[in-house]
Amino acid sequence: MKDISLKIQLFFLLISFCLILSTVFCVDKTMANGVITSKYFWFYLAMCIVAVASLAVTCFRRNSLRIFPVDLLLITFGVEVLYINYFIFQNAISTKWILLMHLMILFFYFRVFLQDKKLRFYLLLYLILTGLVEAIWGLSQLYGFSPSYHSVFKLTGSFFNSGPYSGYLTTVAPIALYQTLKDSIVLKKKFFCDYFLLYIRFILSILTFASIILVLPATMSRAAWIAMVISCFFVVFFYYLQKEHIKEYLIKRLKKVIFLTFIVIVLVTMSLVEIYHLKKDSADGRMLIWKTAIQLIPKNPMGVGIGHFSGAYGSEQAVYFKSGKQSKHEEFIAGNPEYAFNEYLQIIIEFGIVPAIVLFVSFFLIVYLGIKRKAIPETGGLVSLLIFAFMSYPFNLLPLLIVLVFLMALILSKKSYVKVENVTEKGFTLNWKFVIFMLIIFCSVLFVSLYHQLPAYKSYQEWNKLKMVESVDSYPEMKKDYEKIYPNLSDQTQFLFEYAQCLSKVNEYKQSNLILKQAIKISCDPMLYNILGKNYQRLGNYKLAEQNFFISSHIVPNRIYPYFLLSNLYSENGKTDSAILMAKKVLEKKPKVQSTATKEMKVEMKKMVEKIIRK
Repeated sequence: MKDISLKIQLFFLLISFCLILSTVFCVDKTMANGVITSKYFWFYLAMCIVAVASLAVTCFRRNSLRIFPVDLLLITFGVEVLYINYFIFQNAISTKWILLMHLMILFFYFRVFLQDKKLRFYLLLYLILTGLVEAIWGLSQLYGFSPSYHSVFKLTGSFFNSGPYSGYLTTVAPIALYQTLKDSIVLKKKFFCDYFLLYIRFILSILTFASIILVLPATMSRAAWIAMVISCFFVVFFYYLQKEHIKEYLIKRLKKVIFLTFIVIVLVTMSLVEIYHLKKDSADGRMLIWKTAIQLIPKNPMGVGIGHFSGAYGSEQAVYFKSGKQSKHEEFIAGNPEYAFNEYLQIIIEFGIVPAIVLFVSFFLIVYLGIKRKAIPETGGLVSLLIFAFMSYPFNLLPLLIVLVFLMALILSKKSYVKVENVTEKGFTLNWKFVIFMLIIFCSVLFVSLYHQLPAYKSYQEWNKLKMVESVDSYPEMKKDYEKIYPNLSDQTQFLFEYAQCLSKVNEYKQSNLILKQAIKISCDPMLYNILGKNYQRLGNYKLAEQNFFISSHIVPNRIYPYFLLSNLYSENGKTDSAILMAKKVLEKKPKVQSTATKEMKVEMKKMVEKIIRK
């Protein structure tokens, strides 16, 4: 009877946690930006299911929890970030800090229950399965059997572009590779029913790794390639290092090992150079982002606020290009990034130096503990994700954040079989009564959060309907609809841009500018400044219109639209010399991306110059 009860408890825990890991698959086309936003709402609902299952199971099992110094560091980081942004800056983007709170709670749930070996086994197996599904999904998109979720990228899996998709695959790859190596030993033995789960894990792992190898090159993600090579080498190295005869072999043939290591280093260096030249402008663009972003750190030691990187970056890039210190190549490759393409830089800029150091030390200690506790597949996946974070933005993506929390909890929840007196292994135990108390609090918090997220869910659906409306006559009615859903979507840049545009269309320029100024705090899109300038122009405030057009031109100097707007502004204001000067810039500038719109602007500017000269 007791055995049946334990199996039922395991079943409910397994299903609820699998729902969390299934967040990656969620796509809802009835919502605005449904590939991204639907994952959030699925996650919030799944967290409530986990809360109920966890509380019920703990009442039977009476789980205690061993807390280590790394746990305290992670808690310190989360509490400090929430406190600084919500109480000091008072500028936290609701979606961001609510997500951080949920992830902290999820970490606690994982830490409590991943001490169960069976649950660890099944959940890690399910994570490998998600990698297989995503790889097959990408292959089907590559060969035209299913649609991509981006107009530019041919394969995206269940993500919005190939970048985060490749990041997810490269995180699962080393885990699948390690399990393939480890479970291959069962093939050397006679078939035995007790090995059934090992057979399943071996087959699933080898299929997953092979599928990822097939699809990953097509993503053209250099960050993912580098992360996968290093992490796979990591798991292979530690897998064979555990075997005594390998250690002896390395010692006896030290000279050969050193020579081979040198050859590998040379080959890797050549490969990195080739990878850089594969998409040189893209690589240079990221280096420009890092160069500009670094300038924000000494100016904002306490951070700019969670979710405010892009807005702060736009202002800094405008200052840089206004100074005239840039090269022509930098002008050409400049863009308006939403992310820093280096999570460590973005964490320092948004959260501040002290919380960032706390988090980075936590990452280092967890990797160290993973190696020491021989949690090699989990540590390999974490290493892959941390390397990918140097060149991309995985911590801004919910599915990858869930995997990050899961892998860290797996490592910390694994018991150390090596008795070593070490500060990182020392800790204290939370008894089952305190664990239940915390679970009750978290359960209440999650259900209150879900209740408050329901209006946001409906707002995303309403916003999606508004996106489909194109009629000019419908703007007054659309304005009312935007106004209704604004409180739930006030931290979404694209929504704020559309709402401001709608207000501008109905001649409410002052209100439109208030919305645009709100958007500028969280985005560096130069179009926000263009619309702001046009609104000021219609209000007759030519000075502020001119200022905003210039800011737009400095953020992304390779675009000709701000100069086009400036030329029209000067022409309207009677400054013909300035109008001709700006028109010539439009005609002389070579835009980064040629389009029908740029050609039309050049034609219009040419006509305007000829008209002014004739007068």
